[in-house]
Amino acid sequence: MISPDELEDADTEESSVLEHREYAESINASRDSVKVCKKSLTHGVEFVMLGIESQEHIHYAMPMRVMGYDYGTYKMQYDSNAKKYQKKNGMTEDEYLSRMKPFVNDY
Repeated sequence: MISPDELEDADTEESSVLEHREYAESINASRDSVKVCKKSLTHGVEFVMLGIESQEHIHYAMPMRVMGYDYGTYKMQYDSNAKKYQKKNGMTEDEYLSRMKPFVNDY
């Protein structure tokens, strides 16, 4: 459980570019509310982002919308992180190809 005093407001606006071969599409989205928990000592969590969507009526495509929001957030994080791994310096072939290293949990 995350308590309310552990939550902070976060930016609800997201944008990314979806690219595939010769196709590129700019995607802009806005969640209703985004909250971030940066540390929860109870469960050893370092960072949790909660996106909240309010609905008055059933929106059958909501799972697709939420996946799009999540993709945009992960893509932004990946692009930012991948800039650090432009050279092979000490990386395995798989790490260099992926432009990321595996997550190491020190708990």
